[in-house]
Amino acid sequence: MKALASREAETWQQVASLVDLKKTKGCDEAVRLLAKLAQLAEFQDSKDDYWRRMDALCERYRRLSGFNWRVRQ
Repeated sequence: MKALASREAETWQQVASLVDLKKTKGCDEAVRLLAKLAQLAEFQDSKDDYWRRMDALCERYRRLSGFNWRVRQ
């Protein structure tokens, strides 16, 4: 968790970059990273910040049904 915490901002940017590719593999990887970020938020007790970022991400990519479907799973 400490390693992920040290590169949290980079990981959020990586998620956005992967979704921007609009490819299945990219979305799968983005969702995998989001799951790790959720674990980090639990560990750091920063769930509110995580959900605020998730809401912004889902709003930004609201037209990408494949990504949104994966996030809900």
